[in-house]
This record gives sequence, C-alpha cells and structure tokens, in this order.
Amino acid sequence: MAEFIVEKATRLAASADDVWAAVTRMDGVNDELMPLARMTYPAEAKTLSIADAPIGEILFNSILLAFGIFPFDVHRL
Repeated sequence: MAEFIVEKATRLAASADDVWAAVTRMDGVNDELMPLARMTYPAEAKTLSIADAPIGEILFNSILLAFGIFPFDVHRL
C-alpha cells in the first residue's frame, strides 16, 4: 500500500510561545473546539494553563457540549 504524507503550514502573526500559551488555557481550548464543541469550566479556570494543573488532582468536571449546546460527555479535569 502506498504511503502518503500531507503537510500544511500556516504563518501566524504570533510567536510559538504566545500560541502555545493561548491554546493550553481553557478559553483557548474552546477557541479551538468551536463551533463543533465547547467545554464548560468554572470562571476561575478560564486562564488555567495545562502546565499549571496539578497532576493526579481533579479540579473540576467539564461538560462537553456538541455545537456549544448539547451535552455528550463529561471530563474530570
């Protein structure tokens, strides 16, 4: 079977560090998921970074909403 490799690159008007900081916060996760899905979170977790989250400790439950409306899963974060 033939192997195909597809690569796509996009130039951004931001540094890699700034992009990483944005997409690893809860509000950034929702920016990436919408309009297909959205995750709920408490207000104090809005800018929580995955790098700052304690390992092995559950901070909150997050309901995944299809199209930002219909609940379809729960994650313990």
